[in-house]
Amino acid sequence: MRNLKKTMMLLVWIAYSVNCQNYFPLKSIKSLCVKTDYSIFGPIYTSGTYYSNTYHINDTLINSQKFFIYKFDGNVYYLNEDSVTQRVYIYLPNKDSIYLALDFNLEVGSSEILYIKGSPLSFECTVKDSIWYWDRYRKRFGIKSGYKHYMEFLEDVGLIYDQYREYPFYYSYSIFSIIIGEKHYNPVIMRIDSINAKKDRPIDTFPFVLIMYGYLNYNLFIDSIYADLNVIRNDTLVFSNKFGITPISSTLYYANISIDTAFIKVWDTIKLRVVYKDNSIFWTYVTFPDSGFISFTILPPITSIDPLHTEILTDFQLYDIYPNPFNSIAKIKFNLPANDFVTIKLYDIMGRETDIISSEQKDKGLHIIEFNCNLLSSGVYIIRLQTNKFLSSKKVVIMK
Repeated sequence: MRNLKKTMMLLVWIAYSVNCQNYFPLKSIKSLCVKTDYSIFGPIYTSGTYYSNTYHINDTLINSQKFFIYKFDGNVYYLNEDSVTQRVYIYLPNKDSIYLALDFNLEVGSSEILYIKGSPLSFECTVKDSIWYWDRYRKRFGIKSGYKHYMEFLEDVGLIYDQYREYPFYYSYSIFSIIIGEKHYNPVIMRIDSINAKKDRPIDTFPFVLIMYGYLNYNLFIDSIYADLNVIRNDTLVFSNKFGITPISSTLYYANISIDTAFIKVWDTIKLRVVYKDNSIFWTYVTFPDSGFISFTILPPITSIDPLHTEILTDFQLYDIYPNPFNSIAKIKFNLPANDFVTIKLYDIMGRETDIISSEQKDKGLHIIEFNCNLLSSGVYIIRLQTNKFLSSKKVVIMK
């Protein structure tokens, strides 16, 4: 009989535990990013948005109970989670006391005095339902305190929305991204696909514009993104610098590699890599290449004739457009191994022809044509050079 009672009690406890929803999983929440939208009404209306990171910084025992310590907007919060009774408690250091912060047992329409805001307020349960969030349907719990406060919690996620209204202030806080256990919600994605500085280049093409292709879903949290460049001469480092990279769009970036030619010599080796760091809760760190550096050699000027490197002038070559990006005039430099008819056209990123830059017979040798973009709008374009035997294209970026 005693064993039967124990079994029945165990089944009741298991059934209760299964039905119990963890609306504030403090044990699992590692960090989260909160998006704050605010408005201040009055003679001068102001509004804006900012982002704040919250971290689980430590645990501590208070009255033999484990409290999780979180830091948000300069404030420290001590919270204790009881997932079985579906209650959360808060420790207030200024009063050296523990109070009931949240009670997820409340039914819609019922009220209770809670200390989640640091002082006793009557909160009424207004919502108990399920919504799709992240990767599945989750139980939702919403409470309000009069007109001023409204809060929403989600099963196995925690507080996802917090609203405060008291004229002239209006604030709403929502979860932008979060790390719960090993799961990442709405992470920063940074991918670097390629750069235009992989090939050996003549010394008279320095300085140059570095173009980087990749993808970044959010530029809100960039801490630094730069090109790390080193000049090696006879196995000795002779110059080192970091050049800031500027986003043009989520997929296109550029940096002015404004290295003075006084610091470089023909046959020097350039070692280059791109580094991205952010200050999001994910602390994303990406390099290109994944390890080490890209290496290329500084060649003699394209106007010189070096009998050991005559391929510079005996092969067809369309060189990088300079400057790139540009806002007025760019130089198109190319070499013909023989007399030929040359057509240079400009296309937009959709492949539509927008301009004929040149269409005429050209002699063998090096040529430089200036291209004026005053009548074009900002964007990414393709310059295509075609002869009877050769075809080559370069991407250019017009910025105004």
